[in-house]
Parts: sequence; C-alpha cells; structure tokens
Amino acid sequence: METKLSILVVDRFNRPAETWKRVSELVDGGAVKVVSGPEDAESELSSGHYDLILCSYRLPSETGTEFIARLRARGLETPVIFLSISMDSKGVVETAGIRMADFLAAPFSSEELSQRIRLLCGTPAHP
Repeated sequence: METKLSILVVDRFNRPAETWKRVSELVDGGAVKVVSGPEDAESELSSGHYDLILCSYRLPSETGTEFIARLRARGLETPVIFLSISMDSKGVVETAGIRMADFLAAPFSSEELSQRIRLLCGTPAHP
C-alpha cells in the first residue's frame, strides 16, 4: 500500500479551499493543512509530521526562504517548494542555497507542480 503525502501549506493569501483540494488530488488524496504564517507553521511542524511544505515566498514577517533557513538551522529537513506570484531572481538564488528546496512562480500548471513534488519527494503525483 502506497503512503499518501502529508503537506503543510504556508500561504499568506486567503486562497479558496478548492485550490488546496487540487493539491491533495495531485498527491493521490494526501492530507493538506493550510496555515497563514510562520508562527502557525512552526506550531504545526512541532506537533505533526509533514512530507512536504509548500511555502509562499513572501510571508507577513519575513521571506519564505528566511523562514525555512531558520528551520533548517534547527534540523528540519522536510522538502519545500516556494511559491511566488512572480519570478524573483533574488528568491531563486536564495532557494538554491537551501537543501531540498525548489522555487515555482505563478502561473504554473498542475503538471509542473506535480513534477516538482515527484522530484523532491520521490513519490508519484498525478496531473
């Protein structure tokens, strides 16, 4: 039996639930938990296991890369995909310096997100 991925989404926007339902479908019905900022994400990560983090590049109090770098310094090795509404060369460069991380600028297709999930998590994801 194949294990379903558990995904933590750190999303500074109030996107419709339908958006995140689609992410769950991409990972074969895995669990998707959405939080709005670093504090809530840290709380979730301390109380549960996640296989992947989808993180807004721009968060309310810091960049997503600053947030994840802080967590990496404390030993968190969960793969992360940073999501941005625009291609930001600074974000891409910062992402390159973080282990097990990728950067995806909107608009992106479900297939592109699915491929990135497969690459980072080594598990099937479906378009």
